Amino acid sequence: MNATLLRAFGLLALTALSLGLTGCIAGNSASSSFYVLAPSQEARPAPSAKADGGKKPVIAMGPVYVAQYLDRPQIVSRSKGVRVSLAEFDRWAEPLDQSLTRILAEDVARLAAGSAMVVPGRAEEDADARVIVDVVRFDGALGGEAVLVAWWNIRDHESRTLNRGRADYRQSAGSTYESLVEAQSMLVGKLAQDIATGVNGLGAIKLKNK
Repeated sequence: MNATLLRAFGLLALTALSLGLTGCIAGNSASSSFYVLAPSQEARPAPSAKADGGKKPVIAMGPVYVAQYLDRPQIVSRSKGVRVSLAEFDRWAEPLDQSLTRILAEDVARLAAGSAMVVPGRAEEDADARVIVDVVRFDGALGGEAVLVAWWNIRDHESRTLNRGRADYRQSAGSTYESLVEAQSMLVGKLAQDIATGVNGLGAIKLKNK
């Protein structure tokens, strides 16, 4: 067999090997799963307060800040101590800060419906007050518990603090990322309850456009 034929057979063998490896990699690669936080199903409206003249104030939800280690598409889990893990194939379907803003606005709007009109969006210029949330921890252990630690602050349109608080909640989670996200949704519902209680306890709010 001459050198030309040997080279040809060698190229064919390398091509076949390359195609085989590509097929194995493609066949074994995992597809990503995407998750969203869900509104609380246990939210119950609390007694309401009234603004000046009985008109409901407009309260904007946000901005909601998240710790830098959470500001990524991968869902973050935590084992014991200081070690965290990023789920490469289990991801948030939208940026976490936007998801938290949307769900908190939805939950608080229902819980404080008698006191205020709560709307999402940091660019709400006509708001009479604003809820600012700083999430410092939002993770959990598979088969363990989900954890939410956050500070919240309600400020009027002149940036004066009307009410504030700190949330530190834990919720049992299952062994899958889906169950972890479900537990995290429950924790967001508890945070919304705290904020709604703060809104309902404000009493009369000086309206921006009165």
